[in-house]
Amino acid sequence: MPRGKQSDPRDIFHIDRLRVRNRSFDPPASPEKNFCEIYIKNGVLFKIDDQGVATPINGLGVSASPGFTWGRRGTISPPNAYLFNDRVLSHITGRLIKFTDAVLRKVLVTNSALSTCVFTIQEHDGTTFTDLGTISLVAQRSNTVDFAVPITIGKELAIKVTSGSCKNPVVGVILDGLF
Repeated sequence: MPRGKQSDPRDIFHIDRLRVRNRSFDPPASPEKNFCEIYIKNGVLFKIDDQGVATPINGLGVSASPGFTWGRRGTISPPNAYLFNDRVLSHITGRLIKFTDAVLRKVLVTNSALSTCVFTIQEHDGTTFTDLGTISLVAQRSNTVDFAVPITIGKELAIKVTSGSCKNPVVGVILDGLF
C-alpha cells in the first residue's frame, strides 16, 4: 500500500506519487491541492480526480493468473464423464472463481494414450451449467487452445468429456483477473 495520510474511513489515502510494478502515476495538477486520492474496490485501484470523479487506474490491482487442473483415472467416456476437482467430481463441487474480471485464457489437455475426444469447460452454481468452450483431441495425447472467455465471479468450473473417450485425462486452465 502506498504511504500517505489516510483522509477518511473509506480507506482513501492522500499520496504524492504512486508507483506500482515499475509504473509511475503522478497526481493531477491542481492549484488547490497537491495530492491524488486513491482507493481499492473489488480489487480494482481507483483515483479520484479534482472534480471528485472516481476512475479506475487501468492495468493495476492485485492481479491473479492462477492455473487449475482436473483429472480422472481410467478410460473415460460419456455419459458420466466429469473430471475430478481434487477428489470430488467437478459437477458436484467445481473450482470456485472469486476474482473480478476473470477470463479463461488457455486450456491444456493431456492423457496417457492417443485419443479422440472432446472436453467441455463449464461454469455452474451447482444447478445451472453453462458451456464456456471446448477442446478436442484427434488421435492425440495432448493439445492446447487459447481462449478469451469471461467467467462469472462466484461460479464454479467443471470439466466434462462430452464425446469420444480418453485414458487418464488431465485438463488444466489458465485464468486472468483481479483478486
